Amino acid sequence: PRFEVEMEAASTAATGTLIPWVRQKASNRYAWIDWIVKGNLPFAFVEMETTRKYPNLVPVCEETITHDMELITKAAAKNIGEELPKDFGVIPDDCTFGSEYYMAVYGCY
Repeated sequence: PRFEVEMEAASTAATGTLIPWVRQKASNRYAWIDWIVKGNLPFAFVEMETTRKYPNLVPVCEETITHDMELITKAAAKNIGEELPKDFGVIPDDCTFGSEYYMAVYGCY
């Protein structure tokens, strides 16, 4: 019954990381998403010829990245919904950079 806890304890104690327990496919997808999000890049970035020319990542298609991002968005929305109390406030915020307009909505509780 404590198998998972024991494995985590043994793994981190021995290596300092749980990386060996993460599937290569999941690690690869995470690396692509991390690159796209932190670089503020379009999902189509994964299919550009120059992108595929340089990285050591296994190539993925735009549809795969889009699907993965949708799953992440749904999971985040579910977690936020579970955390928010019944009564909370909403704070809208917006700003403009050149011709680009950004809007955010914050939940306050």
